[in-house]
Amino acid sequence: MKLFISLLLFLSFWEVQSQQLSRKAMLITEADSLFFENFKRKVATNKWETLPLQEFLIKTGTDFLNTPYVSKTLDIDTYEWLVVNFRELDCTTFVETCLALTRTLRWGDVGLDVYCSELEKIRYRDGIKTDFTSRKHYFSEWISNNQALGIITDLTQTIGGDTLPIKLNYMSRHPQQYKQLASNRDFLHQITRIERKVSSQPFFHIPKNKLPKLQQHIQSGDIIAITTTIEGLDIAHVGFALWQNQQLFLLHASSSQKKVCISQKPLFDYLQANKTHAGIMVLRLTNQ
Repeated sequence: MKLFISLLLFLSFWEVQSQQLSRKAMLITEADSLFFENFKRKVATNKWETLPLQEFLIKTGTDFLNTPYVSKTLDIDTYEWLVVNFRELDCTTFVETCLALTRTLRWGDVGLDVYCSELEKIRYRDGIKTDFTSRKHYFSEWISNNQALGIITDLTQTIGGDTLPIKLNYMSRHPQQYKQLASNRDFLHQITRIERKVSSQPFFHIPKNKLPKLQQHIQSGDIIAITTTIEGLDIAHVGFALWQNQQLFLLHASSSQKKVCISQKPLFDYLQANKTHAGIMVLRLTNQ
């Protein structure tokens, strides 16, 4: 009888977990589910959850070293799935994945459904996935919305950053590059409104020539968002600050190296090597 009751409770629990995951209309493979369980065991074995949050975040990020760089993994089709993919990362999904894992597993033995809720909160406006336009496509909006949600703090102005005027219009001017916009004019109108709203907000950045004087305020684990001179865009690339041998590097998913790696050059030299890199924003994960 006790065995029957225990089995019934287990089945009921599994049914609830399955319903919670399915309601998110998510895409996840068996390999990704296995990765989550294995990573959770690694965190518990090494007691990473007891580390300062920034250090835990760097442990998470470096665990992904050599993971292949793959772009557009969120754009499976015109339907907006909550994509969980630990095996293929671009610069933004790398940052989102590391944040969601760290924020989730600092609480110990939690389920995949908790991770998925955290990922949705980080990736979508106000933490709610509806359609393509609810995703935080522009990283400047990603910053302001995730700061409003208490996930990060934008330190750029405090560190000594300069005012950064932003005029977003890249997506609305190039809808052919986004199949969701090319096939849905309502989405295009919504994206245009979002661009105008975000562009009206105040932002700051540290011009790359000022980085040597200000980089001492940056900690390993801080999110680095690289601003760009490309018309209509705000951020060209993102990753994590990493101090090694008293020099500041970038831990990131690199399109040129085709994998998650540590920049071959210190961050200042990395920025100087690209004419379209204007500077950086500096963000820090909160303890909330």
